This record gives sequence, structure tokens and C-alpha cells, in this order.
Amino acid sequence: MKKLTYVLLVMLLLLGGLALSSQKGPYPDLVYFNVRMSEEIALKDTAEGLTDIFMWGLSGPQIFGLDQATRDKLDLYAVPSGSWSLLMNPIPNKAPYVVEVGGKEYFNAFAIRDIRFAMNDLINRQYLVDEILGGAGTPAFTMATTGQPGTYRYNLLATKFGLTAEGNEARALEVIESSMQAAAALPENVGRLEKKDDGFWYFDNEPVTIKIAIRVDDPQGRLKEGDYIADQLEKAGLKAERLYWDRIKCSNVVYGGDPAEFTWQMYTEGWGAGATRAFWEHIVAQMYAPWYGYMPGGMTEGFWNYEQDEIDEVTLKAYTGNFLTEEEYWELALRGLELGLEEAVRIYVVNQLDFFVANASRLKQRFAYGLGDGLNTWSIRTAVTDDRTLFITQFSAMGSLFMDAWDPIGTDGFDSVYSNYIAENLYDPAMFESPASAIPTPLRAVPIEVQTKARRNEEGDVVGDYEVPANAINYCPFNEAWLQ
Repeated sequence: MKKLTYVLLVMLLLLGGLALSSQKGPYPDLVYFNVRMSEEIALKDTAEGLTDIFMWGLSGPQIFGLDQATRDKLDLYAVPSGSWSLLMNPIPNKAPYVVEVGGKEYFNAFAIRDIRFAMNDLINRQYLVDEILGGAGTPAFTMATTGQPGTYRYNLLATKFGLTAEGNEARALEVIESSMQAAAALPENVGRLEKKDDGFWYFDNEPVTIKIAIRVDDPQGRLKEGDYIADQLEKAGLKAERLYWDRIKCSNVVYGGDPAEFTWQMYTEGWGAGATRAFWEHIVAQMYAPWYGYMPGGMTEGFWNYEQDEIDEVTLKAYTGNFLTEEEYWELALRGLELGLEEAVRIYVVNQLDFFVANASRLKQRFAYGLGDGLNTWSIRTAVTDDRTLFITQFSAMGSLFMDAWDPIGTDGFDSVYSNYIAENLYDPAMFESPASAIPTPLRAVPIEVQTKARRNEEGDVVGDYEVPANAINYCPFNEAWLQ
């Protein structure tokens, strides 16, 4: 009898395994995407079951303000996936710090590196976390998001510069004052740049102004942040011109325009983590190196472009694997960040604890998500509903969902979280970053170990000698054929 029971149990396990193995691929068969132009409406839709998942991080105050009945209808995923930074327009980035636009000259205080760096002290990051984010966040000093793997080496650099969560307003005001006095003493600025009795600086009898592009479509977050920073700048005697723009105008003017037009001097940026990462040389390059295209001017031909040759050199080497040892890798990546912090063209202020929501009754279990970036393609693939259909809502304040082209070949195609939420589910990558450890993990690729015999060539670049089989073929996109 025991033997018969054992045989039956084995047969049931085998049949169960066959049944499970017949259901391959992601759980959903159909995924529908829609868009809402109000976070509040999208949140309500999710609670009421009109959509299954809201693929947008909400702030702490938005979630904390919900009534208990609404909270009970939602599954919450809290992830430190958002960050705020300030991008500054440093044109001409050299003395006498004067910009000519349309035949008229303006003084740009952010062309002075010491003033840009002093913003680290002028801003009380802890205030932003406590009063604007409602405690749902942490102060940030680098691009390495709090809570992600491998970030501690980068964030330790903040201590080298003496950066603190509360800042040091008195020190910042002193540095800005001394820097402006030094600029006023330059021969080109004598009699033109002066501080008047009202406590403000003037250039050619007009106020020295900082034009701040403030994201008006983030009323509970970056709008309040921008107003706070504007108030702080005016304490330093610099008039703040508050440009209340939406995402589209900010993107077009700040990222797509020529800094020489001097339309803006500071932008209240916001970022999604994009992925859960263990290694950050890519993001060091993205956020601080001119060659990557995310600094003022965007490396656009004909524009004024911010330049910093050493940052370009070290980040390119780290990004392209032009190193022989792990120690050399860290030297390159950390040197790039150190220079970026010194230059202070982009400074980070907070990491935001984002809350993602799903309908508790429609989803049969909690799904996978990135510990650093929150909801991602794995969330969609592992979301279980009874009807194997998934409804997903994205948020766009202006109804213009995609920030980039739906084009895998052209420039900036599939370059935002909006389009990638869709596109990344249409193909399997060779490798993926684990949503837990962020270590590159094979998916379609079959990794093998090879002896590359890495060495440096006469130019000092790292190269590898590898014997290529005589029958090896390579795909040529120009001829659209495989060639030997």
C-alpha cells in the first residue's frame, strides 16, 4: 500500500510539473496601457479597479493623505527610486562671467564655480525631505540612489567635501558674497557689477538675476522646491526669476536649447532610477561628463557646450572597460564623480521614496519589482490576474506621454521610462540586471569564459588578443547580410 501511494504521488508530481511547464512566458497574455493627466485620478482608478497598476511613483504625502478605505484597496510598493537634482547653466564658465544675448550683456553668477558649489550649503536638504516630501525620502549628494547596491563608495565622497544634510547657510552666503566681490573687482566689471543698498547685486544698473525653471506640473514636489531655492538665492542678494514651466517646455528649453540663449540658469530636475544597479560608472558619465550629452549644450554642434576634459577622459575609460584591474576601475569611476562634485554644474538634493500602487483585489499576489527602480518590466511579467489580462496606467501631466521617439534606430529612441515600459516587454535582452542584486544575469545569452590576454597597446588603451575562428561570421547592417 505504501509503495502504491508513493507511485501515485510521483505520478501526480510529474503531471503537475507537466501542467506547469506548459504555461511558459509571462503571466499576462494581454497588456493594455492608458494614460491619465492627473495623479489623483490615476490613483482613484487603481483603487476602484478601473486599472490594475499605476506605473508612476507617488510621493509620501499623497499616500499618507489617503483615507483608510482607499488604502485597503491598494497594494503599496515603497521604493527609493526617485531623485531631484539641480542643473545649472554655467555659460561662459570663465571670467568675467558675462554673456551677450542680442547685443546686450548679462552677468551669470553660476558661471563662477565657487557659487555653484556653494548651493550645496545654501540648500537645507533635510528641510526638503521633512517639509516637502513629508519624511518620505533622504538627502542626496550624488547620483547614486540611497538603498541601491554598490552606492556606498560613491556617497562616501560627499564627506570629503564636507557636505551635510542641513547645509551651512552662513558659509554659503559668505562664499557667494566673496565670489561676487572678486568678480566685481575684475577690470571688465569695475563700475558695472555692484551691490546696492537694497542688498541685491546689480550689473549695468539691472538686478543680477537667476532664472529658475521650476516644474509647475509637480505642485506638491518640485514647485515647492523651486520656490524654496528661489527664496534662498535672494538671501544671497541674487534676484530669482521664477519660470513656472511644465515638463515639455522645460525639456525643450533646457535640454533641447542652446545655453547661449541664456533663457534659463537653473532647472529643478527629477529622475527615475531607470534600473537597479550594482555598478554606477554609466550614471557618473551620464550626469557629469559632457561627452554623454546630458550636460548644458548636450554636445549639440553649433551650441555653447559645457566642457571638462578630465571628466570625459576618466568616465570614458570606466564606461568602455578601458582598465585592467578592479582597483583601476574604481579609481576612474570615483575620480569622475569627484570632478563632477567639484564642478557642481549638476548637484543632487534628495532621493524620493516613491510609492507605486496596484489594485489589491485584481492582483492575486505581489509581483516582482526592482529594489532600486521600483516597478519595471519584471512587474508586468509577474503580475497575476484571473483573466491573464493586465491594465496599466501611466501619468503625463500634459497628455504628451512619450518624451522620446518610438524609434530603436534614430537618436534618443526609447530613451524614457514611458516608452520603455512598453518596449522592454516586446523583446528579451541577452542579459538583464537582477531586480534584487543588480548583478548582470544571463537571459538569452549563454555566457562562456574566455582568455582575452588583455594588455595595453602603444597608445595606452586596453586591448585583448583573442583568436577568432576562421569560420566566424558577423552581421553587416549595411549589406543586411552575415559575412565571414
